[in-house]
Amino acid sequence: MYQALYRKYRPLIFSDVYGQDHITYTLQSQIEKGKTAHAYLFTGSRGTGKTTCAKILSRAVNCQNPVNGNPCNQCESCREVLKGGISDVLEIDAASNNGVDNIRDIRDEVMYAPASLKKRVYIIDEVHMLSTGAFNALLKTLEEPPEHVVFILATTEVHKIPATILSRCQRYDFKRIGITDITNSLEKVCKKEGIETETEGLELIARLSDGGMRDALSILDKCCAMQEKITSQLVKRTVGIAENDYLFDVSKSVIERDSERCIELITEIHENSVDLNLFINQLITHYRNMMMVKTVTVKNVSDIVLASPDEISKYEEISKRYTLSEILSVLNILQDTMDKLYKNTDKKIQVEMCLIRLCNPKMWAVEDEIISRLNALENKIASGNITIEEKKNPPKKAPKVEEKPPVIKEEKEENKGEERLLKWAEIVKQVNDSGNKQLYSFIVKTKAMASGDILNIYTSDQFAYQILSQKKMVEKLASIVFDVTGKNYTCKIINEDKKADMTDPLEEFFENSKDDIIEIN
Repeated sequence: MYQALYRKYRPLIFSDVYGQDHITYTLQSQIEKGKTAHAYLFTGSRGTGKTTCAKILSRAVNCQNPVNGNPCNQCESCREVLKGGISDVLEIDAASNNGVDNIRDIRDEVMYAPASLKKRVYIIDEVHMLSTGAFNALLKTLEEPPEHVVFILATTEVHKIPATILSRCQRYDFKRIGITDITNSLEKVCKKEGIETETEGLELIARLSDGGMRDALSILDKCCAMQEKITSQLVKRTVGIAENDYLFDVSKSVIERDSERCIELITEIHENSVDLNLFINQLITHYRNMMMVKTVTVKNVSDIVLASPDEISKYEEISKRYTLSEILSVLNILQDTMDKLYKNTDKKIQVEMCLIRLCNPKMWAVEDEIISRLNALENKIASGNITIEEKKNPPKKAPKVEEKPPVIKEEKEENKGEERLLKWAEIVKQVNDSGNKQLYSFIVKTKAMASGDILNIYTSDQFAYQILSQKKMVEKLASIVFDVTGKNYTCKIINEDKKADMTDPLEEFFENSKDDIIEIN
């Protein structure tokens, strides 16, 4: 029966664990000196070796012939634990056994001596899933267990563990495994399995695993089922990520403001079954690499940017077309899009919206533009090359007189050269007489001017403008105008305050601040 690679090549001794030397060295020393603790807490991201080290430690504390702090895996105790099912080493999944009763059972069991081993070991995985009552039931037992009992708690979310539990355990933080360590481990596995590889393909698997050896072996397992030779192209096709050429094409199209090309690229990527979550994550890494190339000296780039020399040259070329501020703005937008992808079902639309926004800097660089203009204004004031006129008090307005609905004169028609009077007051009255009080309330304070076959109706009320612009209102007005004038006019509603709404905010700020500015001679 076929066995998954991550199970087949799980380390059996501390020396085989990759990337956790700071932990394995300490545990080996404790085994050698016979100074093991009664409770351990292993924490870290997935696939970094927490459960593996817990199983090795369970054998090491019971091994009859330990070698340099490692279990021999040959003695009867080690063989029994490796087979599994022995009652003295119990693995518990706290995700499904998280109640008070489960912990009470353990509390009752620890009082009995081991059946065949030196120590009874309890490995509680995903311990953060225990209920509050279960944690409380575990406290006293965890603090002062019998000498023959060892607790090993494992979790990926240590912040959910109560402080009272943390203080009773020796804590070990498992860090993400480095790309070099994962690549070297994958090379050894491939040699044992007789799998032909390319270094770039294994490095890509190592990057995709996000520091987890189990994830790396799982990806390798999937690739082995597809093809005998592990290449970067095979890994990208298997996992569902885009080629690097797509990333450079997108960043080039963004800086050239070519939204049409971006949409074409997304359509092509989507048709090739590329995972859009992974694609946005790739873009984030892509722009992060551009940021590093633009910030870090050339000598140190290769240590920070995981890319081939040819790709680094491409990064240097494309990063010259971006300012650092633009790269940071793009990264913020991409991160926001990544968060939205987890909440929306149609991911393609979200990615398209993101790229169209990136291709239109006015949608995301307004702050930078205003700050730039303010800085320029401050510099101009500081230089002294500016004269500010004293702000005069505006003339007093005449008392407001209630206006009657005006009679609007129609513009001269080019062909006939004759003027006709359009009695707007009659039209307003006709609306009132028709019983349409709503329409009357919106047009009673309007003005009108006829130009040819078009009747321009002016209003300064924003709400009235929105109501009158509706198709049914326009048609109703045209019908009433025809009844009064006998002519078919095309009614056009015009907002007189539209220009006021488009006032430059910087000019308005400057205008309002004149009184506070001292004139510089």
